[in-house]
Amino acid sequence: MKALNFLMMIGMIALLAACSDPRPAAEVVEERAQARWEAMVARDFQTAWEYYTPGYREQTTAAEFEGEMARRPVQWTAAEVFDVDCAETEPSCEVRVRVDYQAQAAVPGVGMLKSKSGVTEIWLQIGGEWWYSADA
Repeated sequence: MKALNFLMMIGMIALLAACSDPRPAAEVVEERAQARWEAMVARDFQTAWEYYTPGYREQTTAAEFEGEMARRPVQWTAAEVFDVDCAETEPSCEVRVRVDYQAQAAVPGVGMLKSKSGVTEIWLQIGGEWWYSADA
């Protein structure tokens, strides 16, 4: 029985190792961060929610997230990841993004206000996959 448990454990470790992306962390995180922002710009909040940490998704359902994002007065119009800095000692990366957005002006008759901003995000590696951390 112990031998069977040992073999099952070895098999699970091999399976998890096979699931890990062999590319450098910064490359994987840049791709995932850009995809999350593209979903936010497209207002595809279900897809964007799927990039959040498993803990966040356990606490916030996709429907709750979608409702919260849809009620925000800001509309993202473009986003570009321009820098990813991954820690060598921790499974985390800091991501910098240029975000274009617009919002309805509070003053009647002014219309939409457009602007750009820099956003810094933290991405964490959990279970061999990289996730956006809303809590960081």
